[in-house]
Amino acid sequence: MLDEGIKGRENRLIDEWIHLFSIVVMLGRKIEYVKNTY
Repeated sequence: MLDEGIKGRENRLIDEWIHLFSIVVMLGRKIEYVKNTY
């Protein structure tokens, strides 16, 4: 039971990091696009 709880929490943490990483990548691409435009 305890192990399952820890695993679930780890998976949620990984999902949050993937979500944050995808946002950072998206913002980075937007910044690159703006730099190339001006």
